Amino acid sequence: MVTIDDLQEWAPLLAQGAVVSVELAVASLLVGIAIGLAGALLLRSTFRPARALTRLYVEVFRGTPALVQLFIIYFGLPSFGLLISPFWAGVLGLGLNAGAYLTEIFRAGINSVHRGQREAALAIGLKPTQAMRYVVLPQALRVALPPTMSFAIAVFQATALTLTIAVPEIMNHAYEIGNDTFEYMPVFILAAIFYAIVSIPVSRVVQRLEGR
Repeated sequence: MVTIDDLQEWAPLLAQGAVVSVELAVASLLVGIAIGLAGALLLRSTFRPARALTRLYVEVFRGTPALVQLFIIYFGLPSFGLLISPFWAGVLGLGLNAGAYLTEIFRAGINSVHRGQREAALAIGLKPTQAMRYVVLPQALRVALPPTMSFAIAVFQATALTLTIAVPEIMNHAYEIGNDTFEYMPVFILAAIFYAIVSIPVSRVVQRLEGR
C-alpha cells in the first residue's frame, strides 16, 4: 500500500521534473513562435519557392507524429555527426513541431486584420514592411494570443514525449519511481496532478482572454 510518506518522497522528484517540463515547454514555444511568425510572413511572400517550402514544412510537421520527429533528431542526426543533448533535442523537436502549428495560427491572425488597415498605412507613406510591423502585426498578434496560449498548454503536455529520449521531466521521474516501487498507478496519478497544476491555471487565463 502507498502511504503518505511515499507520496512525500515522490513529490519533490516530480516537482523537479515539473521545473524541467516548464523550461522545456517555454524554450520550445520560443522556438515555435519565432518559426511560426516567420512562416506566416513567408506564406504571404510574393516569392513562390519560399511559399512552397514553407507550406511543405507545415504539412510535413503537422502530418507526422511529434514522437517520430523527436526520434529523428535525437537518434537520427548522430548518424550525420550531429550530437544533441536530450534537453536540446526535445526543444528542437517540439519547437519545430510547434512552429508548424503556430505558422497557421499567426497566418489566421494576420488574415483577420482588415486589408483596409494596411492600405491606410500605405496611404500615409509607410513602406509595406513598416505597415506590416507597426499596423498589421500588433493587431494580428492580439487576435492570435488566445489560441497561442491554448496551444502552449498542448506543448507543455507534449513534453511528456521526451521521456523517450531521457529528458528528466515529470514522466521520466514518474516512470523511474514506478520501476523502483512497482506502484505505477499512484505515481502516474500524482504525475497527472502536476501536469494539471500547471495546465489548468493557464487554461483559465485563455478562457478570460477569449471572453474579451
